[in-house]
Amino acid sequence: MDKEWYSLKETSDILKVEISRIRYYEQHLNISIRRNARGHRIVSKQNIEVMAKLIELMDGQGIELKHIKSIVGNNTCESIADLERIGVLELVKPVEETPTISDIVCSESGTDLKKDAFLNLIKATISESLTSSQEMAKKRIKDEIMAEISEELKKEIRSDIAYYVSSQIEEIKEQATTKNRQDEAYYRKLDETIRDMQRLKKELVELKDESKKSIWSTIFNRKPKQENNQKGISI
Repeated sequence: MDKEWYSLKETSDILKVEISRIRYYEQHLNISIRRNARGHRIVSKQNIEVMAKLIELMDGQGIELKHIKSIVGNNTCESIADLERIGVLELVKPVEETPTISDIVCSESGTDLKKDAFLNLIKATISESLTSSQEMAKKRIKDEIMAEISEELKKEIRSDIAYYVSSQIEEIKEQATTKNRQDEAYYRKLDETIRDMQRLKKELVELKDESKKSIWSTIFNRKPKQENNQKGISI
C-alpha cells in the first residue's frame, strides 16, 4: 500500500472481500472509518491492516466472527496493537468436526451454529439475486430450513439480515455513481434490484413472530411491477 487513504472500492479490491463485509466489520468490530467532505468512507492503512488480520483469523484459521466480537466488546480496533492488547490475536480455533447441513437442521442445541449457517445461506442468496433471476435465487433456500428455526432465532436473524440488506442497497447506489451510465437497460435492472432489496428489508421488519410462512416464499413469490420509460434510479 503506497498511500494513506483508500476508497471502499479500493479497500475491497485489496482485501478481496465485498464492500458490505467491510461495513459489517466497521459496525460490529468497532473499526473507526472516516468520511470525506462528501460523506464517503475513506479507509486508512491501519484500518486495512486490522481488517486483513481479522480476515486471516476468520478465513485462514477458522475463528468465528461471534468469538471475535465477544473479545472486542466495547473496545475499538484501530490498529494491530489494539488487537494484541484486547487479546484477539491470541484466539485459537477449537478442534471440532465440520457440521453438515443435516447436522445444522437436526441439532437441538446448536442455535448459534444454525444462525451462522442460515445467515450465510441468505447472504449468498441475496448476492446471487443481484446477478441472476429471482427464480434462481429462490431455489437456494428451502422452506424446511426455515421451519426448523425457533421464533427467537428468527428475531435475531431478521435484525442481522435487515442490516445486510441496507448495506447491499448502499453498495448498489455507490456503484451507480461511478458506473458509465449509457445503457438504459442498466438503469431498469438497477431500479428493479433496489426495489427488491427494499421490499426484502420491509418484509423482514414487518414479519409477525407467530407467522409460520417462509420468509422467502413471501418475498420471492411476488413479481416486481414493470415500469415503463424509467431512466432514473429509484432510491
